Amino acid sequence: KHLSGGISLGIIRGDAGVGTMGVFSTMLSGNYYEKGPYEGWWGSVNVGIYRITGRINKMGIPWRYRFTSPTILVTGGYRYKLNDHFNIGGAIGVQYMTRWMELVPAFQFSGIKPVIIIDLGFNF
Repeated sequence: KHLSGGISLGIIRGDAGVGTMGVFSTMLSGNYYEKGPYEGWWGSVNVGIYRITGRINKMGIPWRYRFTSPTILVTGGYRYKLNDHFNIGGAIGVQYMTRWMELVPAFQFSGIKPVIIIDLGFNF
């Protein structure tokens, strides 16, 4: 009654200053809710992968790269049930990505990073 699981998918694409970057992620999540499903204090553990592609121009020569990185995301926050099907939540936590990104100095976001989440959920 207090546990749930899920799958999340994410796609990000944009300009990274010295080139372009695209990210596709997929994560499995496990959640615990204080009051019941999607309500009250909430803790979440997510594990998955990021697939990152990009293009950098170095001295006028385009350089393409592709990397896959495992990741773990741990958050805690509060969820409020709006009605039988919608809920909203906010959480803070940390996310860890492996250090492979140091191979591409222009894009340094590996390691442990803080996370803030505002989430609109649909349940059925």
